[in-house]
Amino acid sequence: MLTSQYRKDIDGLRGIAVLSIIVYHFNKSWLPGGFIGVDIFFVISGFLISQRILQELQNQTFSFSGFYKQRIRRIMPAMLVVVTTTLIFAQFILRPEDAEKVAESSIWSLLSLANVYFWLFENSNYFAASSEQLPLLHLWSLGVEEQFYLLWPLAMVLLFSLKSVRLSLSLLLIIALLSFLLGQLFFHSAPSFTYYMLPSRVGELLGGAILAWLLSENSKLAAPNAWTTLCAYAGGIILAGSFVLLNEEMIFPGFAALLPTLGTALLIFSGYAGDSVPTRVLSHNYLVGIGLISYSAYLWHWPVLAFYRYGHHEISVFVSLLLFALILLLAYFSYAFIEQPLRRNNVSPSSVFRGYLIFPSVAILCLALLCMKIDGFGLRWFSDGYNQQVSQLRSQRAPSYKYEYVCQRSRLSPVDLSNANCVVGYQRNNTMPRVLLWGDSMASHYVGTLASLAIEDKFAFKNLQVGACPPVFGDESRFTQPQRLADCQASKVIMQQEVKKYDVIIISAAWSFYMWKSDTFIDVFTETLHLLAENDKIIILLGEIAAFPSFDRWCEEKSLSYPFINCNVEAVELSQEAQDINATLRRLAQQYPNVEYADFNDYLCKDGVCKAQDNENVVLYFDKYHLSMPGSWKLGRNILDETGVFAPFSFIKKRINPLKD
Repeated sequence: MLTSQYRKDIDGLRGIAVLSIIVYHFNKSWLPGGFIGVDIFFVISGFLISQRILQELQNQTFSFSGFYKQRIRRIMPAMLVVVTTTLIFAQFILRPEDAEKVAESSIWSLLSLANVYFWLFENSNYFAASSEQLPLLHLWSLGVEEQFYLLWPLAMVLLFSLKSVRLSLSLLLIIALLSFLLGQLFFHSAPSFTYYMLPSRVGELLGGAILAWLLSENSKLAAPNAWTTLCAYAGGIILAGSFVLLNEEMIFPGFAALLPTLGTALLIFSGYAGDSVPTRVLSHNYLVGIGLISYSAYLWHWPVLAFYRYGHHEISVFVSLLLFALILLLAYFSYAFIEQPLRRNNVSPSSVFRGYLIFPSVAILCLALLCMKIDGFGLRWFSDGYNQQVSQLRSQRAPSYKYEYVCQRSRLSPVDLSNANCVVGYQRNNTMPRVLLWGDSMASHYVGTLASLAIEDKFAFKNLQVGACPPVFGDESRFTQPQRLADCQASKVIMQQEVKKYDVIIISAAWSFYMWKSDTFIDVFTETLHLLAENDKIIILLGEIAAFPSFDRWCEEKSLSYPFINCNVEAVELSQEAQDINATLRRLAQQYPNVEYADFNDYLCKDGVCKAQDNENVVLYFDKYHLSMPGSWKLGRNILDETGVFAPFSFIKKRINPLKD
């Protein structure tokens, strides 16, 4: 049995892990696979915890109270300080809704369930706040470890009691491989679960545990020789390759997670020999120093970045250096004045349980509940003018789905088909409109624009949209979010019958998104278009408008509490993706005499430069992709003022003359 003596190289490996995470979170392009730092931590934790338990089991000194005493002293003090600081800070500078979410997530974090919270409640739809602005999101990984610590000691005791190393290792290896397989198989159907939850992450922790068990039975495996040197270089190459070759677009965790797991395990294994170049590099004092404060650095780095991004989004190289220095400073003080003193404090397990966990957690819980009780307003609770300012700002930028006459649904129902509120434009005698607007939220945000034009041309249209669902009649499973698939399929059945009632179908959608999900989208959509065209429908395809990556729909509201925010929206060129999909839609339209293509980029982009504001400096957008409904109406009026006509509606008139309701 190799004793659990201090290993400088493991602290150096921790330093590599936390640095890779921080660099990745500054800018993903700097280190595409930097996120595997979390997986390195998992392997190290699995190894060290298992090594200690095995040693105590062999010496007959293991106790559950002693184990959890050490875990609480190691994890809780610094984490509780970070959670409290984040919770208080959020009440001063975040929007009340966002501050309330921080309070909510802090409660789950106190219960070691941060990963469960973000799995269940992190909003990933079109209108969701960026996950990079959620200050406690990083505690999901701590939740995984804490849940592992709850289960693993008992599992170790049971496995040790089998008195069969081969059987124990076989069981662990099978479970680990099943974990990687689970991540691989369920990544597309349950991406949040596979990313955040223990079952698909436990393979990495067990990778370290298996190594600890192997070495406990045969310490000669780690004797200095050519084999251990080869393992050191192989581990270093695997990790270096993982940092560069892996990226967030790949299936992860899954089989790809085997790479950082294996690379880390090989470096830990070879480190016992202590004479290879990789081990000497990992044992360098600078890396070891970073490794010693790595836990605190991990805890602090994400809130610092999240709070900065909340007001400024992009992080320049210069700001990155300043924030990196701040993170290291906070980490050092946290390590020196919280971690170390409390870790050395030799008190009984019951005292640790009460003083390090129960009492402070209850205090933070009360604070979080108070923050939620006042809806995240903090001191703004006492400001009479704050709510009035917020209401005024929101009325100026309201999204389409907030309006009764915009019939965007999560799932269409028969009630929607007879809803008179879904008919907009020039209405006469309550007769059935002959024009339908169909699509997703990228169709909804045109309702105001099309209504302005329709009133001028004296016709009405019905609008029926399904959020995040493509306007197709074929198999949409390959380019639809898994959590939306059932709603999309149910709505499709209704739309297949509904479109038969209309002469004209106007279609718009998040074309680029569906194309990004799968190249098969355009083929499936072409089949739908062909079916409609062959049934003598007049079809207007509305292309994609400019997106504004720097647009923050809450910016002006944030500026009421967050100082020094710049809410100017930078002008952009129409993205290549939008240009490509619009060209494809234009070519499709040219194949049919009764299909027309149009977009509004001629009015939003002058001389190739697209702006979120019109000529009167009125902001037309709700978020980076969608027009606001006031902006949508304004765009329609601007078109009429500029040209007096919208060509596709002239196309309708030529086909149905006169166009009657």
